[in-house]
Amino acid sequence: MAQQPQAPGQQRPKGFTSSIPTPTKLPTGAGRKEWERFRRTFANYSKATRLENEANELKTAVFLACMGEDNAELLEGFDFADGEDKENLTHVTQKYEQFFVGETNEVYEAFIFHHRNQDDDENIDSYVQSLRKLAKTCGFGDQEDRMLRDKMVLGIKDVRSREKLLEVRGLTLKLAVEMCKAAEAAQIQTKDIANPKQEQEATVHKVSQHKGHSHKEKASRQTNHKCIKCGKTHEKRNCPAFGKTCYKCGYKNHFATHCKSKKKVHAMQEHDTDTEEEEEDLYVSALSSTN
Repeated sequence: MAQQPQAPGQQRPKGFTSSIPTPTKLPTGAGRKEWERFRRTFANYSKATRLENEANELKTAVFLACMGEDNAELLEGFDFADGEDKENLTHVTQKYEQFFVGETNEVYEAFIFHHRNQDDDENIDSYVQSLRKLAKTCGFGDQEDRMLRDKMVLGIKDVRSREKLLEVRGLTLKLAVEMCKAAEAAQIQTKDIANPKQEQEATVHKVSQHKGHSHKEKASRQTNHKCIKCGKTHEKRNCPAFGKTCYKCGYKNHFATHCKSKKKVHAMQEHDTDTEEEEEDLYVSALSSTN
């Protein structure tokens, strides 16, 4: 795999190579939030590149290179006690932790942890994830999973699930989470089974609304066109020519102005002409008799 070019200020120390991009350097003047994000990213980077298996001197050099020049210079102002080494990554990160975060009040952090209960709209996965994050600053050590288990059992909102968890001997955090997730899924499924009619009615209501809207649109489209029977604009089945007899063709349900029977119209025009000629002959004959 070809190596990717490095961003300015993020060159890898000699002796360490990797095609995986280095973490984004920590900005100058960063606070606790930026530092914690950088620390997590660098830990993942160390695992992915197997840097964690290298010597402390090399690991620290890579760490400082990723920190950026301004933040790397902060190391010179840190006080290292006897037994602490500037080239030991664990000691170095502890100094940066104190600088960016400060001293942690574990009593207060534990107070926040123990008062964190599950919210009404929060699922069990989100709740446990939140507890894990809070536990990191409480100093629980190897008792962290036990504390998480206890707080989860006491802090969940579902009373029935809590009762079932308390019945289990040797309950572990993993089993407690699995049982709560199963209970959440069962509650959702039971609700769907108990109220299928409501969902069907909601679907029918939506379909009815759609049909009604379609009918209105159809009627609107019909109203917007002139009628071929009368030449006017009107609603369907409300034509003023309905039932009327056309004087041109003799058929019903349309006006003579919109009659399409050309043959019949021509015949009626010839009939009208013959009638006029006959009336004229009668008039002339009457005059002759008088004279």
